[in-house]
Amino acid sequence: DLAIAHNNLGNAPSEQGKLDEAIAAYREAIRLNPEYADAQYNLGVALRMQGKPDEEIAAYREAIRLEPNFARAHANLGIVLTSQGKLVEAVAAFREAVRLAPNDQGMSGLLENALDQLVSADDRVAELRDAISEEPENPKWRNELAWLFVDPAGDALIHDPKRALPLARTAVDLSKRRNANILKTLAVALAANGELREAIGVQAEILKLMNGKDLPGMKFADAEAALERYRKALAAQEKQEKPSK
Repeated sequence: DLAIAHNNLGNAPSEQGKLDEAIAAYREAIRLNPEYADAQYNLGVALRMQGKPDEEIAAYREAIRLEPNFARAHANLGIVLTSQGKLVEAVAAFREAVRLAPNDQGMSGLLENALDQLVSADDRVAELRDAISEEPENPKWRNELAWLFVDPAGDALIHDPKRALPLARTAVDLSKRRNANILKTLAVALAANGELREAIGVQAEILKLMNGKDLPGMKFADAEAALERYRKALAAQEKQEKPSK
């Protein structure tokens, strides 16, 4: 029934990559001592290595609840929030970590990086809006702004498919539907807004333009795979909408 022994027992398999064994040990330590902040923190670290960010966040938050001055828990919470694009929350976590450990340069660096990301996204949106105002007939700027809003791997803080769609449509019209990369932005925006049938049509246009060849920044095989994804998503959507007998 010695919680600290279970916690320490979890450290060795964690270092060896035996994550299920480590997590089981940390959870047993927590069961025996629900107020054990270090075990909650260690659990969070192991869950990170296992690729479970939501559970990781919960473990760090519990460690912080138990021990509000736990600087490493605040820092690690900021790291996982950053990976999810939750930059406002991440900055708050890093600020608290720096307040608690003002001489730790690593934590100060994490805060600076998060602040840079937070500012850069809004700045880029503003820059692109200025470019659109200066060159309203240039499809490039509308396409870039649309992609900023709809990029699946982009900044979650500004992810907004509804704002992307009209920009992407106008960019396609201005390019006279001759640019495959601009059409790709429209297809992604349509799919993100649930307009899958139209997304399939646009993706078919892209494949026709590519004519079996790779283009700069776009592989033909990837374009074919995207078309298949949209078709499967449409089939799933129609199946869900179909009334059951």
